[in-house]
Amino acid sequence: MIKRARSLWSSVDYNWHRWIINYDRRQQLGFLSGFGIDTLKSMLYWLVGLVATVTLLLALYVFRKQTPVLDKAQIYYARACQKLAKTGLVKQDTEGANDFALRVSAELPDIAGSFVHITQLYVQVRYEKEPEAMNLEKLKASASDFRVSKKD
Repeated sequence: MIKRARSLWSSVDYNWHRWIINYDRRQQLGFLSGFGIDTLKSMLYWLVGLVATVTLLLALYVFRKQTPVLDKAQIYYARACQKLAKTGLVKQDTEGANDFALRVSAELPDIAGSFVHITQLYVQVRYEKEPEAMNLEKLKASASDFRVSKKD
């Protein structure tokens, strides 16, 4: 077993020296000519093309449209907010749930109670350390039962 280990190490050491340490200009040119790169000008074209391709792929990865993953509480709350949008009240991206509930209370006092209840359940489920599982079901039911009439 020790003989095999020495033989394997010797092989690794030989290939290291052959392909890494002793990799000279002649071997480099031979390797590059296999890709059709035999002049400095063609090497420059390949380099620019490779950099452009990598840059394009990185840009596509970084700037791709990312759809947020919503949990169930967010989905139920969003349904209630969509119903409110029919009245012309739309939750702004920079507006928190409680702030939106205050605005709904000021503009639509007749449905404020039920929406504030939905908001309270949503905040409890989303932000408490250990939310009650029943609150998610209550939120689902409250969001489903939530009704609004269009603003005139």
